[in-house]
Amino acid sequence: PLINAKDGLWGIRSRNKEQSFGVDILLNDDIKLVTLVGKAGTGKTLLAIAAGLQKVTEEGVYQRLLISRPIFPLGRDIGYLPGDLEEKLTPWMQPIFDNIEFLMGISRADKRQGRSYHELMDMGILEIEPLTYIRGRSIPNQFMVVDEAQNLTPHEVKTIISRAGDNTKIILTGDPYQIDNPYVDSTNNGLVHTVNRFRGERIAGHVSLSKGERSALAELAANVLEGERLRGLTAALVEFNSATWKAKKDAGLSLAAEIAGIAVPEALAEFSDALQAATAIVYGPSNPVVSIAPILALTGVRERLEAFSGP
Repeated sequence: PLINAKDGLWGIRSRNKEQSFGVDILLNDDIKLVTLVGKAGTGKTLLAIAAGLQKVTEEGVYQRLLISRPIFPLGRDIGYLPGDLEEKLTPWMQPIFDNIEFLMGISRADKRQGRSYHELMDMGILEIEPLTYIRGRSIPNQFMVVDEAQNLTPHEVKTIISRAGDNTKIILTGDPYQIDNPYVDSTNNGLVHTVNRFRGERIAGHVSLSKGERSALAELAANVLEGERLRGLTAALVEFNSATWKAKKDAGLSLAAEIAGIAVPEALAEFSDALQAATAIVYGPSNPVVSIAPILALTGVRERLEAFSGP
């Protein structure tokens, strides 16, 4: 049976089966690495923080809830931020603070009386840490949440996970289709890389969340503005990469032998048609400027398929 808190997690309950699966692996102490992937509004960060507070304050399994996220601006950067480290981090960590205050049930009247997330920080329950200074650290007995992990490179994720000390659990959350880091894409970012490489490992768990629960408007925006066909195609490519890598690892077979019966030109044309259709959804069917070539280059579809035509 699934592990689920009888009275919810700090006042919230899972709203769909995917969230129930997420709660199960978040509360399972035998699973040391959890990856939660999903579009905006699916509850990834809120569930991870709620589970962390449950494990730290109610069950006492971990000493502290440690939360971090990479610092990448959406759009044009506003430049230098004044103040000490905490003051500089506040704008970047505000989404985290919003979730924590929601779980604490802090109302507008409570805020006027001075209540905030600082209560948990003053008690030593919560710590907000920039990833900038994590190298060289050893982090034992902590429930660590890394939000927006899709903006990390595989090397950065390796650095973070290798910081885990005894009795530390690490949760990576993110949406591979909301990337602000110009040096990674939806297939080669650290979050997707971790999901693929930890498949089948007994101490790792993964859940993909697809149903938005934030609001009807947020769900509609995530579906309509992003282009579901493009999202599905990229997800299929991620699965394709993982499957071929696993076959190569387990059996030592060459990728060319794996797909010997596939006609490469037809497969490439099929990918091109699907991507062109997805582009029309995102940019409009009458836009003459849009070309399929940049998307093919970004996803690496052409290189992957053409590589299979060799001996």
